[in-house]
Amino acid sequence: MKIAGQKCYEEYKNISSKTRINNLLPPELTDHNEDMILNATFFIDHYKETDFVRTTNHQEEKYRAKGFSFDVTGPWAPYNFVKLLSE
Repeated sequence: MKIAGQKCYEEYKNISSKTRINNLLPPELTDHNEDMILNATFFIDHYKETDFVRTTNHQEEKYRAKGFSFDVTGPWAPYNFVKLLSE
């Protein structure tokens, strides 16, 4: 499963300006009973939105038979890509 998560991440990474892998959340914090295998944030240019949606649709078709589901949300504020200065 981790290999599939890595392959999905790489596809999204190829169309993103920046990426960030976040901590996996346990099932009790999500709306799913299954384990999360990828939790990532992707910063994409507006003109790549269609590519992002197309990639998600492709991945859903490709991995549906293996029991994978995808939750894509956004757009969100780019707070994941902001570095705070230490005081």
